[in-house]
Amino acid sequence: MMNLLDAIKERRSIRKYKNDAVSNKLIIEMLEAARLAPSGSNSQPWRFIVVKDEKVKKDIYQLCDGQRFIEEASVNIVCFADINRFSAEAMKQK
Repeated sequence: MMNLLDAIKERRSIRKYKNDAVSNKLIIEMLEAARLAPSGSNSQPWRFIVVKDEKVKKDIYQLCDGQRFIEEASVNIVCFADINRFSAEAMKQK
């Protein structure tokens, strides 16, 4: 198994995708890994939306300055920051 430093050094961006479907099991595993990522004060201000719908992917593609890979991928996982939750949690800490 690759250690963390090797994984960081050897990472690369992928911009070409197969048309293969991504299983719901794998999507759930990826979301769980993202959910477990550390955050300041453990606020976890992120929200995720899984996008498979072609029209929605096209809309996201247009919002992202025409980055073609967004439209070509079989699944997009969109991450949002819930600033209101972060702010509310931060205020509790004071």
